Amino acid sequence: MIQNKLKIIVGIPGLIIISILVLSAYSICSVVRDAKRLAKDTPYCIQISGGDRTDYRPAKTLLDLSIQRMQGNKYSQHHAILVLGQKPSMLYHWSYWNSQFKLDTFNHRSGNLPGIYCHPKRYFVNNLPFLFPKINKNKNLYVRFSQQEFSIPKAYHPRANGGQNPNFSIFLSPNFESLGRTAKIYEQIYIQVGKKQVSFIKKFMESISQGKQLKELTVENQCIKPMIRNGKVDSEWMYYTVNDANEFTTLIGCYSKSCQHRFIYNDMHILFYHSPQRLPQWKQMQNDLKNLLDSFAIESNK
Repeated sequence: MIQNKLKIIVGIPGLIIISILVLSAYSICSVVRDAKRLAKDTPYCIQISGGDRTDYRPAKTLLDLSIQRMQGNKYSQHHAILVLGQKPSMLYHWSYWNSQFKLDTFNHRSGNLPGIYCHPKRYFVNNLPFLFPKINKNKNLYVRFSQQEFSIPKAYHPRANGGQNPNFSIFLSPNFESLGRTAKIYEQIYIQVGKKQVSFIKKFMESISQGKQLKELTVENQCIKPMIRNGKVDSEWMYYTVNDANEFTTLIGCYSKSCQHRFIYNDMHILFYHSPQRLPQWKQMQNDLKNLLDSFAIESNK
């Protein structure tokens, strides 16, 4: 009697484990089979749902293609995405219901495509180890938003997100250099990528300045400085520059202890903060960040 109970107790967990293993094997085989069917000899790669529930990471092992690893959500993240071909790529999302990759991704009609974090290669899954990922000597984060590609050294602690608001952020020392391992003081630079995002920011900048009564306009630190008469402004001092088309290219709002600094560069909106004491160096700070972003851009973008 006792032996029979032990068999039942041991048997139920064992049955659950076997079921999980079978389900994992089936999902891996299904993903591999359908990826090969679609790709044939075309370069491709697969990225799976990331841990933050909003974006993706490259598949590094066959185990990453299992149902335990590929878990997106219903509204903003697919379980996995097949990136087929080089630029421009065709994107497919994984459907457990159909047990195959389906063409297109969330919001593809509006152009809000996910970020791409993997490099398409011929026979991608054939080169994946089963359990342990290969040691990656390249310490950079690769990300592609639409047609813009970046390779960002891990020393800048990059974070990236695609979708409706494609962006990445980096962390720098106050003098805009990469951080050391023990650094406690840093600046976070937030970069939005894409023409739609930049167009929105320009309208946002314009909306901030509209409806405000300007007492006078004076030129200071090579920026135009509006002195606001009414008290319904977001900051104590507003600075901005415009291009030849009278579009905003720089907007700086300064409080007593901090300035919020925005500027437009190569279809990117860059946002960061600094002290009011650094305002005279606004142009040098922008040039330093432009040079840094240029160093991240892959040659085909330049």
